[in-house]
Amino acid sequence: MSGLHPIQSEFQLINLFDTIQFHKVDSKQCSIQCDNAEVPTDSSNLIHKAYLLFKEKLNHGFEINITKRIPLGGGLGGGSSNAALMIRVCNELLDMPLSTEELNQHALSIGSDVPFFLHGGRCNVSGLGEQINQLSPSSDIFLLILPKIHCNTGKIFKMIDQLDLCLNHNEIPNQNTASNMLLKPACHAYPDLNLLIQHISNLPIPNVELSGSGSTLFIRCSSSQDAQNYKSLIKNMMPNLETYIAQSVFNSSIEPINEDIQD
Repeated sequence: MSGLHPIQSEFQLINLFDTIQFHKVDSKQCSIQCDNAEVPTDSSNLIHKAYLLFKEKLNHGFEINITKRIPLGGGLGGGSSNAALMIRVCNELLDMPLSTEELNQHALSIGSDVPFFLHGGRCNVSGLGEQINQLSPSSDIFLLILPKIHCNTGKIFKMIDQLDLCLNHNEIPNQNTASNMLLKPACHAYPDLNLLIQHISNLPIPNVELSGSGSTLFIRCSSSQDAQNYKSLIKNMMPNLETYIAQSVFNSSIEPINEDIQD
């Protein structure tokens, strides 16, 4: 875990997701196909890394098809949530499934936000991602703003060190934004993101916040109508900017999933 930064963040599951089909095969290999050519399908894919954690215990492999909806490099945990699903699939196929603690350790070995996706709902996540406290359900509606900017998380955290920032500091980078301490390094690393935030901040809408390490921005909305109104304001100014109205998902993501696995 050397070189990782501690985090303290609120995570919320939303109804934007990839669709993944699992087909069991006799060979102990994991092949991945995706409808988005930018998604890696080799061993660098987090799904493949999750499979390797169980490979020796399983007597088969998988052919996996991904229909991609979560933007790449958007700070929405697309790769991490898919890895968590792979962990759950493999665990449910074992004769002696792993405990919750063992699953969390496997998830943490892949990424600091992967354990959250084994829990789902709304959680406070701290430490290196291993400390997860369930929070009361939220009915928040979010307007997601999805710029065509691929933010590299490693680059953002390196920028933190360059700027000599402390993630535990209470400084708010901008009065029109929430206190995501990754915002300042993200804007330094990606000037186009900074410019976009400035443009949106000129509109009569609530605070614009950064999801994770970006590039996705979001606005908390009190109703679907408010979300539609804010969306219209943004689209009138930037017609080509992609947006998505998302709802909070209350339930935990830990549910039986064997019916989704095809022989």
